[in-house]
Amino acid sequence: RLCTFIGVFILNIFIYVLVRQFVDNKKLATLTAVAVTAGYPIVLYRSLFHAEALFYGRAFSPYLGSIVFFIFCNALVKSIRSVKQKHIWWAGAVLGAAFYVYFWAWTYALTIAGSLFLIYLIKKEWGTAKRIALVMALGVVLPVWWPAIGGVMVAALAVGGTFMAITLAGMHQRTPAASHSV
Repeated sequence: RLCTFIGVFILNIFIYVLVRQFVDNKKLATLTAVAVTAGYPIVLYRSLFHAEALFYGRAFSPYLGSIVFFIFCNALVKSIRSVKQKHIWWAGAVLGAAFYVYFWAWTYALTIAGSLFLIYLIKKEWGTAKRIALVMALGVVLPVWWPAIGGVMVAALAVGGTFMAITLAGMHQRTPAASHSV
């Protein structure tokens, strides 16, 4: 349970950072992060008290894929706003890493990038559209180009130490519990 708490806490941090990139209001960013994680069952089930009220608190929950997804969203915004090539490479690497972590996070991230690409094409902002296209190309090529264990390791490094720490702590915590349940 501690790993789940830490994972959801980290998810809230990435959502907070994403919102802060758009608004200069710390309270709004905090409220948004909490609403995304705690408000999900209220919207889905239209009830405050439901069996799935702690959706992100399940043993295997979507917070792992969500962490990668929001890391990508942060990196994509940074790559759009910055002219530095390192932000494009970082966003592409995280998009590619999402393929290995949770497939649907990869498809959602690619859909968002594709939609933004089309929007910037329509607005005739060629430089921004080109940067987004490079991010998408890197994100698609990484899992195809390196589908072996090396690609998984590069993807894990691109996601960052926070995800790896959560995974390792979860495996460490689960091992003694699994041996006692037999």
